[in-house]
Amino acid sequence: MVEYELRLFAIYFLTGIAISILFDFFRSIRKTTKNTNISIYIEDILFWIISFTIILIVMFKFNNLQIRGYLIIAFLLGGVSYYITISKYVVNVNVKILNILKRVVKFINKFFLKLIGRPILFIFINCKKFIKKFENQKIKRNNVK
Repeated sequence: MVEYELRLFAIYFLTGIAISILFDFFRSIRKTTKNTNISIYIEDILFWIISFTIILIVMFKFNNLQIRGYLIIAFLLGGVSYYITISKYVVNVNVKILNILKRVVKFINKFFLKLIGRPILFIFINCKKFIKKFENQKIKRNNVK
């Protein structure tokens, strides 16, 4: 029986760490992007929905949705211990990774804009000129008759 309780304690402890990692992911996104009040509200709601879903799944799968005090303590201890120990470093690494990804996406956008966008723009402009020329000739023909 004690082995089962220790196993549950470890599972809830790890769940607390997982929720804290998820929270750090959202913190990293906030540090690397421009945020409006609406985007912050949406991020917060999304975080709580995901967190609540994770907690419910863990509670249902491992504990038949029973709420016990020591499991709440395990969950909080997991989150707090992660936050105190490595959260700051994880956020810093995530911010660096997200900034690199932003630069890569920006480069790819510029590359494809030059590679694909310019030829399409060239074709569009020349087609537009051709259509105007064709319409002008058509108008001249109609005026001659």
